[in-house]
Amino acid sequence: MISAPHDRRTEPRVSLARACKVYDPHTRKYIPATTCNVSPGGLLVRLHRSAEIECGARVFVGIPRRRRQSVLDAEELLEGEVVRTMSATGGGETLLALSLAGRDETLPLRLAVAA
Repeated sequence: MISAPHDRRTEPRVSLARACKVYDPHTRKYIPATTCNVSPGGLLVRLHRSAEIECGARVFVGIPRRRRQSVLDAEELLEGEVVRTMSATGGGETLLALSLAGRDETLPLRLAVAA
């Protein structure tokens, strides 16, 4: 008998595709990305290139609150811990599942309204 895989999600997700950037303190580089889904305590982001970021790594995600907002203040970056990584599209992209450092009940709604 085949059982369904255990769903690690503890909160409902909102599908949301928003341009963002992921800052990797280890390499000190920003990586262009797109959000896939958002919850009060986490994000799934698609990096637009392959990246060697391991589970447990701390990263920062900048998601503009308005279209065409190109600069974010450091306080606007979301801190998260990588809890899962996956290669996508033949290894040319990387998916990162992140657990956010601070839980924000309003995050999915704020990002959806700004989209």
